[in-house]
Amino acid sequence: MVRNQYELEFVVELPPLSLMVYTIEVIPRKQNLEAHAIVYCKKCHRHSSFITKNMLTGDIQLENHVLKLLIDGNSGLLRSITQKKTNKVTHCGLEFSAYTSAQFHSGAYLFMPEPNTRDSEREILDDIPNHKIVITSGPVSSQLIVLYGNLLVHTITIYHVSGPLSQGIYIENIVDFDIPPKNRETELFMRFNSDLMNGEPPEFYTDLNGLSMQRRVKVERINIEGNYFPITTSAFIQDPDLYIN
Repeated sequence: MVRNQYELEFVVELPPLSLMVYTIEVIPRKQNLEAHAIVYCKKCHRHSSFITKNMLTGDIQLENHVLKLLIDGNSGLLRSITQKKTNKVTHCGLEFSAYTSAQFHSGAYLFMPEPNTRDSEREILDDIPNHKIVITSGPVSSQLIVLYGNLLVHTITIYHVSGPLSQGIYIENIVDFDIPPKNRETELFMRFNSDLMNGEPPEFYTDLNGLSMQRRVKVERINIEGNYFPITTSAFIQDPDLYIN
């Protein structure tokens, strides 16, 4: 938390292609306390404007009236999603890893892992043991933020409102590779490990500039770099019982 800096969330419905002006007014501190967020963290500074509570040990749950998320209490990363209406649990373990890219052969528009490395992937977050987890819970949204040093700020948000906004999980990653040579030749990626069975060879779908969805099939003989595709707006995998977008 930074003193004298605040984030204000409110929900409005706007007609298509419209603009609206809203006025923010200062009110006495003791009014509308129910609109203030509760902050959960470990060893964080108290703030007079918010209720601050210590985080309990163990795994973390974020939930609204539609979804319940189970988050690993050590890493701060997603483990599973429960649909409250059906009580169906989807295992969706999230993790971050990295490839070492081939020197002088990988860049902004070309992905080429180093072919001579013994391990094609490495757990890049294992090098940052002292990460910090902060949870904010308010009337509009609940949010979990994990800070892995200066490298990664990982945020998961769910909303306590009606409509489609409450049916999704919103993930944001801010990555800072620092000044070279630190993290040079590093290709960071986020992976979801699910119990979805999407065929053999696996099938997945990516968008074409947001206009349509294209079926993709993993081709083993062309290695990792040949099975990566750009995503402009969306991608999904599915089986007869499950759909992850």
